[in-house]
Amino acid sequence: MKNNKPFYKIWWFWLIVVVLVVIIFGMIGGGGSSSDDDTSNKASGHTTTQTEKGAKSSSNKDTLDINYDNHKILDQKSYDVSFNDNSWQPANIKVSKVSIFKLNPYTSDDDSNTKAEGYIIIHMSVAANRDITTYPDQGTLVTSDGQQVDAVLDTVKGYKENWAGEISKGVTKQGDILFPIEKLSKISDMKTLRLKFDAYYDTDNYEDENAQHDYDITLNLNQ
Repeated sequence: MKNNKPFYKIWWFWLIVVVLVVIIFGMIGGGGSSSDDDTSNKASGHTTTQTEKGAKSSSNKDTLDINYDNHKILDQKSYDVSFNDNSWQPANIKVSKVSIFKLNPYTSDDDSNTKAEGYIIIHMSVAANRDITTYPDQGTLVTSDGQQVDAVLDTVKGYKENWAGEISKGVTKQGDILFPIEKLSKISDMKTLRLKFDAYYDTDNYEDENAQHDYDITLNLNQ
């Protein structure tokens, strides 16, 4: 008698099914390449910088830009100052910072061919209690090593020059006083700085002895 088993009860049928399942899953799993060349990674971009182009940056912390010429800084030091002078009632003077630079020697005055080895910058504010006129940015500096120099109206990048003059009541003006220094062996030679300038206000009273005031300020630098 012939044995007609259903096909799903025949052992080789299930063997074929298992083999087909393995093949199908193998094809699905191998659909993507495992090669490192096909791996996707995140990337970012930016505008090409001047440094990447091989160009030098226009900002150089190793130089002091005086009248649009860069002068190499050999040494520098800044001093935080807390100086107030209200001895003359019409104004209140404050000095908050002194910066001293030792530079490669350069010609500070073309007319006289004067050379300078250093540069001193004093930051000052003037608060007027009445209409006054003063020009500390055209004052005179006497250094502790015996040099006397007049302030200049140079253009120094990062500093404010030519800021003084007429100051109305209630107004505070601030800026920098600039001094090229002819001789500067080392910054520690500058123990004190003596700054002199005057101030005045207009008056019709010729007997008003308070109308003019001479400032004579000595700044002691903590080494």
